Amino acid sequence: MILRNARFWFAGTCFLASLASLASAQEAPKSAPKSVPMTGMGGGSMAPAKPAAAVPPAEPVEVKASLSMSVRALDFENGRKTGMMLMPSSATLSTERPSGVTKEPAYVGSPKYATLTLGNAKDSRYTIALDEPKDEAPRIYADLNGNGDLTDDATGSWDKATKAEGAFNCEGTFVFKVRWVGAKGEETTGEYGLNFFRSTSRSQLGFYRASMRVGEITIGGTKYPIRLIENDNDACFDKLYNPDAPTVVDDPGKRPMWIEIGQEHFDARVTFGFAGVNFLPTCSADGSEVTLTPTFKTLTLPKPKERPKMLGTGGEVPEFTAFFADGTEFKPSDYRNKKVLVIDMWATWCGPCLQGLPHFNELASKAKGQDVEFVALNVFDESDAYAGFIESRRAFAVRWARDKAGRESDASIPKRLFNVTGIPATYVIDKSGKIVAAISGFSPDDHQLRDTLVGLGIKFE
Repeated sequence: MILRNARFWFAGTCFLASLASLASAQEAPKSAPKSVPMTGMGGGSMAPAKPAAAVPPAEPVEVKASLSMSVRALDFENGRKTGMMLMPSSATLSTERPSGVTKEPAYVGSPKYATLTLGNAKDSRYTIALDEPKDEAPRIYADLNGNGDLTDDATGSWDKATKAEGAFNCEGTFVFKVRWVGAKGEETTGEYGLNFFRSTSRSQLGFYRASMRVGEITIGGTKYPIRLIENDNDACFDKLYNPDAPTVVDDPGKRPMWIEIGQEHFDARVTFGFAGVNFLPTCSADGSEVTLTPTFKTLTLPKPKERPKMLGTGGEVPEFTAFFADGTEFKPSDYRNKKVLVIDMWATWCGPCLQGLPHFNELASKAKGQDVEFVALNVFDESDAYAGFIESRRAFAVRWARDKAGRESDASIPKRLFNVTGIPATYVIDKSGKIVAAISGFSPDDHQLRDTLVGLGIKFE
């Protein structure tokens, strides 16, 4: 299910669906090539050339480019400079040692493991081990060469680890030796980097690509810089969409595979038009070769299912049962004719949620003692991650509550009753039980929540 995949930070909201936005632009060549549109590719003889007449432009031809791997082009530092959208993935941690691990370092605490798949060759699984003893600097061991030995890869320390509110926040870029098998069965090897990020208060390890393929391609006699960037974070680049293939849940290739030519950006999973020509892109598994074939065919992705509209204002708040941190029940009906109720739906893995919670808590602190209750409702999340997160935040003025459906999205309160597909989602319910505000996402410059509460008679110091 989509909810088991990574969540994407965009426009102040964690959307629970794939995003298909494109990356930042490169500088374009000073002059665009002259080429014939695809309608000029038909057969037939040309009229004899007349004296002094211009030479007709050549018909479009197939073009190829050889690309090299820029291993750390999108590491933490460079990625922040480009402003490129992140599409991170997450790996669930387990205390059970994966099969294939033959040697391990001496851990200080009890290790937690994650397994990643990179490339498409046999035995393309790589083990990550995290050693996170309480109150000590966490360590990470990555089997970068995939040989099962966690001691021969020069890993151990994170590039950066800072402690805040009782948890360590870590990040590091690690370069793996990856193996690919081509269309004819040939095997290649090369390096591929991943950016890892981790909060010790969570039960998952996040990661996204740090590498991309770069080179030059000549189209219509003009050279262009070309970049190839995959967003499934699996180091594979041969993801041309096949409309005849069966649909597989959680199948890789559901995110855009960016191809950038000059200043223009395209999704390499489908056909695209450039310089007046419609091209079908094909990429080798390792991304070292790109072929653009002129075609009359138009290959497009199926339209995504329209997301249901988030429950808005005007109606009564749906009744549900969640549980506060002390184990008591939380029901909206308990506040009817007594207090204004503010519900903020959030998760530990959601960046905009974590940005918004301090603001939510600040409003709760300033409104303390009045007829209003601020409830931070944890949704789409794991119980351990929730418990670890709130442990160091017991002093917050908000009341912590959790939807016991957890990551079972279909049974969750926000999806089942509110049609919420992106968080944070904040609802304000007046004393009569009516929804008077429904706010999606978080922006520090948005005063809608405060203004709504002021309109309901809530005063802020």
